[in-house]
Amino acid sequence: MESGTKSGTEFDNKTNDLVQSLYRPALEIGLTFDPRQSRLDIAGKGAGGSRVFEAVAKAFSLQALGIVDVEQVDREEWRFERFMSFTVKLPRPPKPFATVAVREIAFRRASDTAGKARFRAEAGRTAYDRIRDFGIKEANLFGELIGQVELEFKELPSAPDTEAERVGLTLSWPNRRSFKNALPEHMSVLDAWLRVELVPWSIQHGRS
Repeated sequence: MESGTKSGTEFDNKTNDLVQSLYRPALEIGLTFDPRQSRLDIAGKGAGGSRVFEAVAKAFSLQALGIVDVEQVDREEWRFERFMSFTVKLPRPPKPFATVAVREIAFRRASDTAGKARFRAEAGRTAYDRIRDFGIKEANLFGELIGQVELEFKELPSAPDTEAERVGLTLSWPNRRSFKNALPEHMSVLDAWLRVELVPWSIQHGRS
């Protein structure tokens, strides 16, 4: 979509003179509609905030769905900005896990979950180590948005010559979670850990 007309100055390609110009900046807004739940999610950057989002939601509902009334509801979102710090301190992992680390971080565009860049570390390292490998500093990530974080939980080896069990917990924007290599008992333990330890620490309320 386009915003209102704005004026500026630029150099003319032919005369190299400074001339006044009129332009209409394009604004990016993403819409996702779930017909099963009659839920419409809108996201964007530099589009004018909630006032514009509300107008777009009403226009879409009326023209595409024939619905006049639109109800704005609260939703929970992972506060991924906490994971922007290279020195993030995670809550203590639940038993039987001994350690928890950030194995992967994926950045997203403002309008959706589509990836811009993904950093995954090999065993024994963290996603932050991998980011540093590319010469990226924490200050360089200012303004970026995280779309996904994978936490790796590791148990203590049951015997000296055995490999420690590793379980992955992936948090995806806005508030989804999934498991990797997890037994049912692992899922129940980690779900309880999420509710007690991580949710109060990393959930914020957005508007949907």
